[in-house]
This record gives sequence, C-alpha cells and structure tokens, in this order.
Amino acid sequence: MVLPHVLKFIEQRDNARLTTLALTLGYKHSEAFIQEVEGLLDSLDIPKYVAELQKEDIPTLARQAIKEAFGEYPVPEEMNVQQCQQLLEALLDKGAQ
Repeated sequence: MVLPHVLKFIEQRDNARLTTLALTLGYKHSEAFIQEVEGLLDSLDIPKYVAELQKEDIPTLARQAIKEAFGEYPVPEEMNVQQCQQLLEALLDKGAQ
C-alpha cells in the first residue's frame, strides 16, 4: 500500500539505485517499475487507502515515523517530517473525508 508512494518519493530524488533496480528487472525506467508495483497491488486487491487513518493523526504519525526510521534503519533516501506527512496524506481515503 505504501510502497508505490515511497518509490515515487525516491524517484523524485533521481535515485540511481532505483533506476538500476528497474533496469536490472527489465524495465525501461523507474516509472514503469513503479507502475508495475501499483498493478501488482491492484491485482492482489490491496487497498489504496487506510480507512482508519485520520488527517489529524498525520503530524504525530509522521514525527514518530521519522524518529524511528532515520537513525535505526538503512534507507536509500531520507525525508523530513513534512515530506512524510505528504506521503501519509496520500493514504487518506478522500471519499470518506
């Protein structure tokens, strides 16, 4: 559910490792790889949104996620709290708001 959003964030940074991964897997560019991931999630009926996620919870979730992720885990690209909030907002079910 979150993976396509994270991959798009990494792609915006022109990440060479994402491009290499896509090319190694036989895709012409990273966007094609991301589209394939989105198609796979669709075929598996994985929801695009988190029904329980509330907009007012996003700032706290973003701060906690950044605190946990950066410093503990090796990550290909770092994001700040605002960028994490934007990613989480993409998971809001806009039809239910």
